Amino acid sequence: MSDHPDQHGLPKGDNSIQTREDWEAYCAHKIPPRPELLTHEAYAGLSEEAREDYDLARDAWHSDFGVGSTPAMTLALERFRLVARLNANSNDPVKAHLALTGPPTQGKTTIIRHLGRDFERRLRQRQKKQGIALSRNARICPVVHYSLDSESTTRSLNTGILHYLGVMLSDTRAYNNAQLSQATAQALKRYQVQLLILDDVHLLKDNAAAIRNYLKALTSKAPIMLLLAGIDLDKTDLFEETKDKTGVKAGQTGGRTGLIKVTRFTKGGKAWRSLIGWIEDQLVLMDHQPGSLVRLQSYLWNRSQGSIGSLMTLLRLGALSVTGAARECIDKRVLDGIKIDHNAEKHGNREEE
Repeated sequence: MSDHPDQHGLPKGDNSIQTREDWEAYCAHKIPPRPELLTHEAYAGLSEEAREDYDLARDAWHSDFGVGSTPAMTLALERFRLVARLNANSNDPVKAHLALTGPPTQGKTTIIRHLGRDFERRLRQRQKKQGIALSRNARICPVVHYSLDSESTTRSLNTGILHYLGVMLSDTRAYNNAQLSQATAQALKRYQVQLLILDDVHLLKDNAAAIRNYLKALTSKAPIMLLLAGIDLDKTDLFEETKDKTGVKAGQTGGRTGLIKVTRFTKGGKAWRSLIGWIEDQLVLMDHQPGSLVRLQSYLWNRSQGSIGSLMTLLRLGALSVTGAARECIDKRVLDGIKIDHNAEKHGNREEE
């Protein structure tokens, strides 16, 4: 096995993370600059090319101004930093882990990526203060990110981690599972990996038990923290793989892993109104009246069913649809004409109350 040099970054418009270079591009990504809000007179006075550039800049901003701070994000970050501090100072080679679970489109993937980026940035800042250089050339990889699927096996997980770290397997050698597992554990130590992020854990089906047992063995060999995310993980046997003599379910995974539930926003709740107000503050639209979306908070909940992912998509599309129009304002009429994800359209409605 050998290391390969950096080859590519994360392509613009592609948020997949499959290699270390993808992760570095994600960590380095910066939100586009917020354009100035022009008056209609100033906008009309621009040349055709300047208006097009201005509208393109607003499209970039409205599509990528971030997600703000939600209660789920705040809670997850607080819990994660606390557990990370424990792991950093504990002499126990087996680290504590965290898992995020909840319904679909609640922002779990966004949260775990944010936690991983925060972890790496803070680690590099500490290393820099200590005079320790963590350069890309040194191939130090504090964080590994991997998305599971229904076909994932221990073998594909091993090869995926090795590929992420840039460890090339020989084309002329057949590796058995034990050799791949050993190579993965060695690579995690060699590249000083401290955090392994596994997304879409709920997709595991027939191989769930095998991967669960493999992760227990791996974290015993390499001192890494697991950060897991998936839909309704508390309803699976991920944490309760055995039964004691009384029939009570238990397990090592559940004994080492803290669970954070990311739930839907409560209709009419303070957090929901605050989120809508924050999004409204980000809009760069010439005719939009502040507070008008907050007054539609019941309608917006009905449309999105309290899902932050569906809400963000609805309002981002709303902003894009009126940019450059005669009247740049997101109102119910505009939103009624926008279709979003299947689940929201199937279970939501366009009622205002």
